[in-house]
Amino acid sequence: KMRKTKITLYIACSIDGFIATKNHELNWLPSNGDYGYNDFYSEVDCVIMGRKTFDVVNSFEVDFPYKGKKCIVISHSPGIHHPEVDFFNGNLSDLISTLENTGYSNIWLVGGGELIKQFNELNLIDIYYITFIPVLLGNGVRLFYESEIKNELKHLEHKIFADGVISIKYEKKNQYLNS
Repeated sequence: KMRKTKITLYIACSIDGFIATKNHELNWLPSNGDYGYNDFYSEVDCVIMGRKTFDVVNSFEVDFPYKGKKCIVISHSPGIHHPEVDFFNGNLSDLISTLENTGYSNIWLVGGGELIKQFNELNLIDIYYITFIPVLLGNGVRLFYESEIKNELKHLEHKIFADGVISIKYEKKNQYLNS
């Protein structure tokens, strides 16, 4: 059955494929530039992220950036609380079905790497919207972990910015197991 809910992986990564440093730092990301973020974010009604990503976001010295959106953190650690967040530890496909049945239609998969792998392996990502930052980190948290799943993607659009940042948007074409 086709889902009505669209799940978009919208993420920035280094040219060599990392979404954070080994210490989960993001200080290499450009701080001056929208790169389409505000347009994308205005359409999102739910954000989902892993607990390590949440810890990084929560460490920023700003107000919680997802106020007014449903925010779900996938966590296997009990006892974490945040007034703006629902913590979830269960079957991801069931979670998406529940969100769809309660009217959420545009979900942003924020990260991180482990959660992206799980969503990929469950065939849950519809759009891959990746912004490449012109930096080589050398190591860190990978955007895509090794997997037995191979996804074929169809190019939808791309934008090249004056500072060398490139955003590429793909949609899932089909999926099959590596042989």
